[in-house]
Amino acid sequence: MSIDYLKLQESEWNTTFRIEYKSNEILIIQIAELIIDGVKHENGKLILEKLKREWAMFWNEKNKNWENHTDHDSPIGDKITAFNAKIAGETISISLGGNHSLGFSRWGFYVDNVKFEIKEN
Repeated sequence: MSIDYLKLQESEWNTTFRIEYKSNEILIIQIAELIIDGVKHENGKLILEKLKREWAMFWNEKNKNWENHTDHDSPIGDKITAFNAKIAGETISISLGGNHSLGFSRWGFYVDNVKFEIKEN
């Protein structure tokens, strides 16, 4: 089953994840669990296609502003706690949130397509 990205934005995110595959063409993220419409789904795959303009920022609590950071291996720590998506011209803007050691962080991209696949029981 595939889930629409707008439904993903309404879902409850507080999950560990791991990057299964990453290139300029596709990013596949293994999601441990996600609650969609009150139902817990395990071992889903978030698939982002045709990545453009990747970025990562953290909230600097002391200075009260967003700052770029360069931790490309773990830009939001080990958990996704927020998911935002919106149309941006002819692409989709995706932002994942998490608690990096630097503070609350965001990791984002512009993509052509977003899919979330879960196994049906």
